Order: sequence, then C-alpha cells, then structure tokens
Amino acid sequence: MKKLNYLFWLCFLALITIIPMLWGGQGLLVIIFTGLMLLSFYFTIVYSYNMIVSFFGFKNIKRDYLIKQDRTKFLIIVAAHNEESVIRETIRNLKQINYDKNLYDICIVSDNSTDLTTQIALNENVLVVDTIKNEFEREGVGKPAGIQYALRKLGFENVKRQYDMIMVLDADNFVSKNILKEVNSQFITKGRPTAIQTYLDSKNYSKFMSLAYSVVFWTNNRFMQLAKYKLNLPNSIGGTGFFVKTDWLIDKGGFKFDSLTEDLEMEIEIINDGGRILWNNHASIYDEKPEKTKVSMVQRHRWIKGHWYVAFKQILPLTKKFIMTLNIKYLDKIFFLMSMGKAFHILLIFIVLIINIILLTHHHMMLSILAALNILGVLHLLNDYMFYITGINALLIIYSFVILPLYSVYAKLRNINPIKIVLFLQWFMITDFIVQLFGLFTWPNQQTWIRTPHSKVSIETSEEAYQTPGIYEHDNQPAIQVPEVGLNTSNHIVEQHK
Repeated sequence: MKKLNYLFWLCFLALITIIPMLWGGQGLLVIIFTGLMLLSFYFTIVYSYNMIVSFFGFKNIKRDYLIKQDRTKFLIIVAAHNEESVIRETIRNLKQINYDKNLYDICIVSDNSTDLTTQIALNENVLVVDTIKNEFEREGVGKPAGIQYALRKLGFENVKRQYDMIMVLDADNFVSKNILKEVNSQFITKGRPTAIQTYLDSKNYSKFMSLAYSVVFWTNNRFMQLAKYKLNLPNSIGGTGFFVKTDWLIDKGGFKFDSLTEDLEMEIEIINDGGRILWNNHASIYDEKPEKTKVSMVQRHRWIKGHWYVAFKQILPLTKKFIMTLNIKYLDKIFFLMSMGKAFHILLIFIVLIINIILLTHHHMMLSILAALNILGVLHLLNDYMFYITGINALLIIYSFVILPLYSVYAKLRNINPIKIVLFLQWFMITDFIVQLFGLFTWPNQQTWIRTPHSKVSIETSEEAYQTPGIYEHDNQPAIQVPEVGLNTSNHIVEQHK
C-alpha cells in the first residue's frame, strides 16, 4: 500500500507540473477549472444521496422485531490497556445487564497492561486474558491484536461452539441494561444477521469537544444508521458496541485485520461476503468522548488513517461489484468510504463559491484575461453551471452540517443553545480538516496504535433505558401488530396481545 501512496502523489505532482509546462497558463487554468467542476459534481451526487437517505431518519422507529425469551449466547469481549481507573465500573455495569446470567460471559482482555487492570478484573470474577504472558504470537496492532490473542487463548472452536455472538466493547463503555434482550430478539427475529450495531451514545458532553463529538454521533445514529436500517441498506459498524456472529468471525480467521479501523474493515468484508449488518436503535452503549482537542485529534487521526487505508484498498473491488450487480448496497459503501473527506468537502465548496463570486463580480476583467489565453469557454462554463451547482452544494452542506445536527440535539437534549452547537461543530470540522490532511499523507502506516485515555465512571444522562430498563418494551411498541413475547418489570415472560 505504501507503493500505491507514492504512485498516487507522483502522478498528482506530474499532472500539475507537466501540463502547465506544455500548455502554459492556459493548461493550468484548464486543470483548476476542470478539477473544480468535477469536484462540484461529485459533491452534488454524494450529498444529494445522503440527503435523500436522511429523510428517513426524521420519524422515530418502532421496534420491528418480537421480544423473545433469552436464548442467544453472548461472549462480551472488553479490550483494556492500562484501564485501572474505569475497568471496575465497566465490569459492574455489565453484570447488571437484564439477561439470563447463564447465557453470557464477560471476558476482559488486559492487553499488555502494566497497571492494576488485570488484578481488578480478576477480583471481579470474570474471564481475564492477559496478553503480557505472550503465549501466542501477536497478530496485528492495538485492540484487534489483543482480541485476536484472547480468541486464541479461549480456543477458536471452543468459542464457536459455546457462543452465538461476540460483543466488542471498549474498556470505558457502559451499556443499557436491556442491550442483550434487544439484540437477542432482533438476532432471532431477523434471521440471524452477520452483525448488529447498537446505538452509540455518549458518557459525557459537558465540554465543548465532547459535546461536538456527541452531536456528530447522534446525527449519524439518526440520519445515517437509523435511516439506512429503514431502507434495508447495510449499516455501519462503529468500533464498539457491535455484535458479530461467532461462526462468521471464526471462519474468517478471527479478529485479524490489517488496518487501524478494524470495524470498517470488518464491515466491508461482511458486505463482500453477502452478509447483513443491522442497526438496533433500542439498545445503547455509552462511550467516553475526548474533552481535549489534542486527544481528540490524535484519536481521529488513527481513525482517518484506517479509513483511507480501507478506502484505497476496497474502492475498486466495490465499484466492480456495483457495475456487475447494480446493487445499491455497494454504491452506498462506496459513498461511505469516500465520506472521510467531509472537512475537505466543506472547505472546497466554499472556496469554489468564493471563486465564482469573484469571477462574476469581476466579469469584464476575467473576460480580458481569458480572451488573451483563448479559453473564454471556461468562463462561460463557470457562469452556466459551476455557480449554480456550487450554490446547491452550499445548501446541501448547511442541511447536512447545521440543520441535521441541530435537529438531533433538540431531539436528544432540547435545552442546548443552538449557536453554541454550531460554533462547536465548526471548531470540530476545522480540526477534522487538519487531521484528514495529515492522514492523507500518513495512511500507509497502519502499525502505530495510540491509546485514548479514559477516566469517566458515570454517565451524563437520564436515559430511561439505562436507568429503568424494566419498562423499555412499553415505550417502544413493535410496528407489527401481532402477539409478541415481552418482559414485564418482574422479569417474568408474559404474552402481549396488541
């Protein structure tokens, strides 16, 4: 992949150097205007598609599966590296899950921890795999390598025989107490999909950076994940709080991935294998969001490097599959893989808009310059198409990065100052542009995993599903009007007839 990166930049430099030398100023302007035009068309297509998808996220979803008796067997794997400050509370939270205790196990992967993480987990009487013993050769880097080590330790065939699904969590995560009941019910009713992603919520959103993070996740949850679920499009795996079918994972060789974004890599592999990824909007995980800009940028740089790696690796195979099958699920993933440059998109769209305004306000001067270069047609093209397309793109950007986030926050919190939300998001996007630009040059290096520090042991939320899970089924009635099996607050099986 490094050779591909070098080849890309070599061709790019050759393009912007050789053509102007051959054609002079005319060639340079042709390159600039053609590039801007192609980018504008690309933005229009991608953001129009996202806008159409987002329309299906405005209406709340009702549960579209039956509540089933506890049946699915789960292995909850928690990846932990030097997490002594949070691991005890995470384990105790997982022990409170409202599900048959004989049907799920908690496994803490203490990945080369040099603090008290291992001892704390052992004291909580859960399964503990300590990778510092080096019983197996390390496969990959970071969290995926630790989880793969744990699967080796537990035994691939043993894991495959004992458990139906594996849940992956980060060490700081809390979960809603109904999480296994919901996933069990969806897994059974929906025909055992390959993977299920639960709602990605936030532990903390009182600081400006953690609030911006939370808004981005809430918006994506509602207007991408939920909307795509309603449209029967494959959902995305979010790095934590996801469930994967055990036999699929073991048959693929376990948790062995090449990139720093194992979730995205797994997601594309599932799609390529013809599998299904579903979204569960009724069960949540609560993730600690970075509160400092530097920590946030380091984390996002890792994500962006992994995203670019998977995008460059998979974009051509997915394009080929889309052409051969015309299946929209492949096109959807192509758009998703190319979405990492959102900060670039916003910046370039407004640059193009400003250029067009300058061209129109200095029309006569530009006519003289372009007439001397004999490329008047370029100006006419800009006047006829570019200004209007760029204007449409600017409106799409406002819709995607102002209206949708504000709606998501209002639906979640209601009492947040909208101006503050917009300002915080703008700062988030500025820092995102920096790390995306840096990631575009550094993505071939997939060997450096920088841990994100965690310290939060409580949740800044009053979510009812987390506080009082016993009544969750009454608040989210199924969309289908048939008898269902539900659970009342005393945890007895009851028949509910609608």
